[in-house]
Amino acid sequence: MKHYEFRVIFVGYGSDVNEALEDAIDAARIEELTVEDVECRLVDDDSKVSLSDEELGTVLAALRFYQEKGQDNPGNRSSHIHDIATDIGRVTSLDKEAIDQLCERLNSKREL
Repeated sequence: MKHYEFRVIFVGYGSDVNEALEDAIDAARIEELTVEDVECRLVDDDSKVSLSDEELGTVLAALRFYQEKGQDNPGNRSSHIHDIATDIGRVTSLDKEAIDQLCERLNSKREL
């Protein structure tokens, strides 16, 4: 059996969300997936975080310090830092490359 994984990211309001959801379900049907196979997640505006320039600078510095001290390697970090990085085991922590990508994304938002 083939395994498909895809995510639909959509930013919009009101009826636009319904249309995007219908499009995602149609795409799943083309691949012969059932609706139960399609993960849908609504994110409200309260889940977004706005950072001041000072806060963003501190977050970027902290991420680079984390890398510099080898904390991107799970074996190098304390259990407390590991719990933060993995949301107490709920997610996989970011490796060096993923942290680099995150810093680039954050920097690109800074330049806007």
